[in-house]
Amino acid sequence: MLLLGLLKLGEVGELLRSRALQLSKKRRVLGIIGISLIVAVIAPLGALVVFTSNWLSAHSLGLNEDAQSPYVILVVLDSRNPNEGGLPDAITIVDTSDFSTQSVPRDLTQSRNSDESLVMQYLGISNCEPFCSLQGIYAYGQLGLDLDRESAREIGLLALRDVVVEQYGLDSASLIALDMTWAYSFLNRVGSIQLTIDEPIPVKGMALDGEYVNVKRYLLPGNSLLSGEDLFWFARARFGSSNENRMERQGLLLESVLTQKSRLQLIQAALEAKGFISTDISFSKLFSILQRLPAPLTQ
Repeated sequence: MLLLGLLKLGEVGELLRSRALQLSKKRRVLGIIGISLIVAVIAPLGALVVFTSNWLSAHSLGLNEDAQSPYVILVVLDSRNPNEGGLPDAITIVDTSDFSTQSVPRDLTQSRNSDESLVMQYLGISNCEPFCSLQGIYAYGQLGLDLDRESAREIGLLALRDVVVEQYGLDSASLIALDMTWAYSFLNRVGSIQLTIDEPIPVKGMALDGEYVNVKRYLLPGNSLLSGEDLFWFARARFGSSNENRMERQGLLLESVLTQKSRLQLIQAALEAKGFISTDISFSKLFSILQRLPAPLTQ
């Protein structure tokens, strides 16, 4: 009887251990699910907070408290070194109410509302060669100021923003400025983008004695899924097309990135990108812009 009792007790013990093991497994599964849910909810919010903190603290242009205007002027500087000012290489007006874009020619010289050049009208400089265009507003807007590189660049960017606002009849606009390093880094992190190529686009290369040399390869015409370096040169390359075609590609790339990627993907790519970026957008306005993005939060 004692032996039978011990056997029964052993069976009960095995049953209890089995149930305890099952309960432990269930708890682990529920724990994993719970952690996953927390990460799914909290991670995007955390990324958003860090992302906006980076934007608003690094090289801040001073917050623009006007939250009414939907316009953002995006300026890409041709500098590949955050310690150098470079010159505006691409200027785009983004209407964040519908995320449509309008490219602004960097070589726009003649004022749209007077007979004077832009540099003469706004800065009073008559002998402005070789920069009598919008690039000159940025370059000459810093002259005569005893400022460090970062402060001088800020003055030039704000002057450029104000001229574009007046020339294009905007009530006001916010500003985002970045350099080529940041643009390349961001495009390498944002993932693949579906784009239509109308004509062969060279990757790398340079103009030498009227010819384009050292081309690495070409992006061929057709519907293509581009990423990284290809995305950069889709917007950057000039050979074989007019400046207007180049601006059109830049606008198309910007609209495609904003509509084909989720908010979280954009935030993560922007947060991880290296290089110079600066903005005068307040936290509340930046959050409002992110909320209006047409892409879903996740894909």
